[in-house]
This record gives sequence, structure tokens and C-alpha cells, in this order.
Amino acid sequence: MTPKLKALADRVESLQDQLEEAESEYETAAEPAIRAAKGIPADHYIQLGTWECSDSPTGRCAYDMTDEDLAGDDECIFCGHPDERK
Repeated sequence: MTPKLKALADRVESLQDQLEEAESEYETAAEPAIRAAKGIPADHYIQLGTWECSDSPTGRCAYDMTDEDLAGDDECIFCGHPDERK
């Protein structure tokens, strides 16, 4: 790998890390609004999906995942659409 290509690859990796960190911070900040909107108990894990959702306060689908069973719900708690769509 050439030095220029290596530098570019390193930059892409750094940007991916920053994006993942920002997404994690966003999910943490959005969780109270989701809990309040749907009355979800504190012992349930909320996972934001990638699908757009006009019914959600975050604009993205959200899924209620229990602590005991991280399989959770396959349907968005706001719009009811499934996580896997074709």
C-alpha cells in the first residue's frame, strides 16, 4: 500500500470511529424521549433502528429490547413496521 493510500485509509478509519461514537451519544441522549413517549420501563433496553419513522420523536424507528432477552420486539414501538423490510 502506498503511503498516500495508507494515510487515506487511516483517515477513513478515524472518521468511522468518530461516527460510531456520535451515534452512540445520540442514542443515549434520545432514550429518555423515547421512554417518556411510550412509557417504557427502565429495565428495558431501547435500540434505535436505521429506518425513518415519522411517528418517532427521533425520526428513526425504535425497538424495545428487554434485559433478559435481547431479541426484543421486531416491530417499531412507534409505527409498528418490522425491523427487517423487503
